[in-house]
Amino acid sequence: MPKISEMFQDAKHVGKLRLIACSAGLEYMGVDANAVEKNVDEVLGLPAILSLTAEAETKLFI
Repeated sequence: MPKISEMFQDAKHVGKLRLIACSAGLEYMGVDANAVEKNVDEVLGLPAILSLTAEAETKLFI
């Protein structure tokens, strides 16, 4: 079974994928945004995420 980071990299090669972390979610879980910056494309607030993805064909919130 591949690591989730490998699956994200494979998905980026197949199509348009952006991995965005929610700043409020990170704060709620006690995770420093600097700790995840190298693994995500961007760290944004929920309103910005919703605005950015309004026209997206597929959205996945985890």
